[in-house]
Amino acid sequence: MHVLVTGASGHIGSHTLVALLEWTKVQTITAVDVVPLPPHITLGERAQFKFVDLANIGAVDEMFAQMPGYDAVIHLGGIPNPESLDHRLVHNINVTSTYNVLYTAAKLGVKRIVQASSVNVMGLSYTAPEHRWFNAVPFDEDTPCKPEDAYALSK
Repeated sequence: MHVLVTGASGHIGSHTLVALLEWTKVQTITAVDVVPLPPHITLGERAQFKFVDLANIGAVDEMFAQMPGYDAVIHLGGIPNPESLDHRLVHNINVTSTYNVLYTAAKLGVKRIVQASSVNVMGLSYTAPEHRWFNAVPFDEDTPCKPEDAYALSK
């Protein structure tokens, strides 16, 4: 099995990468991000790391062309904390990078795709306090989403 992991340097991405490195059914792993991997991760012979801007269509095409035949894509790439960035930039990067990866993977026939989102799709952390309200707590799959801020809308 050949696996692509986007956002491999992030909190969830790095844990996912470590788990994949321990899984013997995975033959090769391509880990990508726009920031370096944490220093505690050693890739070994089955894995490689590449700096890739997923919002750049050409870079995404090149990433897939360099390792044709991915069996699975685990898409975890995106801006994890929007507080210090322009909200338009956060939304555009998260939406564009997700679209680029999922579209290209589907176009090339990748059958296994995992995408992680965030509890912030509910509008929890970054929505203005006066706009936060919930029909019920705890949340489940049937709880309506009320995204209002750029980060929640990008999820």
